[in-house]
Amino acid sequence: MFPILNLFLPLHLLMTLDNKERDILLRSGVFFMKNGLKAPTMDDVARALRVSKKTLYKYVKDKRDLITRSVEILLEKDREEVLSIVHKEINAIDKVYLINMKVGMKLKNLQPSVWFDLQQYFPEAAACINKQRDVFIYDIIRSIHKQGVEEGLFRPNLNIEILARLNVILIQAMFDPKQFPHEKYSFSQVHREISNYHLRGIVSPKGKEYIDVLVDKIRQKQM
Repeated sequence: MFPILNLFLPLHLLMTLDNKERDILLRSGVFFMKNGLKAPTMDDVARALRVSKKTLYKYVKDKRDLITRSVEILLEKDREEVLSIVHKEINAIDKVYLINMKVGMKLKNLQPSVWFDLQQYFPEAAACINKQRDVFIYDIIRSIHKQGVEEGLFRPNLNIEILARLNVILIQAMFDPKQFPHEKYSFSQVHREISNYHLRGIVSPKGKEYIDVLVDKIRQKQM
């Protein structure tokens, strides 16, 4: 398990790629998340990105390599975005809401078949996602829980490690079609309910009062 300090080391993958390679990998990742992984061909990717197949093969060996590297760079971009929120001088509840808003927006564009295809046909890419969830996300949740307790917004007797692991388990369950059939529940809908369930369960009376005010402000902005 990485210590919390490791979360604040510079991210390297995005910075070591030239602009063209970075752009191709990021756009390929977005394409695969929207269109699935198994069906699209390299011709489809090249057409969607408006580049030649020769250009694609300049940076990757084959479709498997493209998917794995695209997933890696999408994950690193996600880490970069999450850490930018964690570094903000705001309270723990605000951090949770900002992170959840970003995650919810990404989930709206996620094709339900992607996770199944990753597990069945692209285990290297799936392993990258599992590591991100079990290490990085766990440590982020744990650090925010610790901040919330110190601020008096979360319950003082909170078992930070157990609750962080429970939250990770709930995130994992969100993608289980047996528990949440995709034709009945969207990823973003399940994520929203899990997030509210978890946060409401760990806040102190002070935290609950803050959430009620925050939610009311959000509703007024949406009206």
